[in-house]
Amino acid sequence: MLARSFFDDPIQIHMFPDEARRLERCERMFRSLSRIHLAHDEVFVDENLRGASMWGPPGHWKTRGWAAAREVPAMVAAIGRGGFGRRGMTLLNDLGKAENRHAELAPTPHFYLAVLGTDPDEQGKGVGSGVISPVLDRADERGLGCYLESSKHSNVPYYERQGFTVLDDFTFRDGPTVWLMWRDPVPPEL
Repeated sequence: MLARSFFDDPIQIHMFPDEARRLERCERMFRSLSRIHLAHDEVFVDENLRGASMWGPPGHWKTRGWAAAREVPAMVAAIGRGGFGRRGMTLLNDLGKAENRHAELAPTPHFYLAVLGTDPDEQGKGVGSGVISPVLDRADERGLGCYLESSKHSNVPYYERQGFTVLDDFTFRDGPTVWLMWRDPVPPEL
C-alpha cells in the first residue's frame, strides 16, 4: 500500500527513476523503514490497510547506530547496486543536509512524521487523518510539537489543515523540493 501511495512521489521518482522497477524498490524501502519505526512502536495502520503513518518519537527521529546498520543491506537492495554511484552519493549527501535542516528547525523534543501514505483509491476519505491523529493527540497532551517534510507541494494544504506550517523548503541537487513543516501543540480547550 505504501509503495502504491508513493509511486508518483517526486522523491521516489528521483530515487527510483526506472518506472518499471519503482514499485518493487519502494516496497523494499518501506519494509526497511517500517522495521526501524516498529522498534519505537510508532507505526499506525488503518484497520483495513488503507493507510499508515510512521513516526519518530521525541529524541529518536534520527536512525543511528545498529538500527541504521541493520537496514543497510535492505536499502542497498531497494536502491540497487547501480544507484550508489555518483548519483547515489549526491542523494545521500542531500539527505544528510535535509536532516541537518530538521535539527536546526526543530531543536526541541518533538514527534517526527517520517511517513504518511494512503492507498491512492482511498485518498481524500479521512484515512490519513485517522492514522496521524493518535500521535497528534499525544503530542498535544504532552505539549510537544511535530515535524515533517512534505515531498509533494499538493500535500502542503492537507498538512496545514492538520495544524502544520511551512518553515522552509529544501531542494535536492538535480531533484525535487521538499517543504519542511512544523506543528505547535494545540492547547486543551478550557
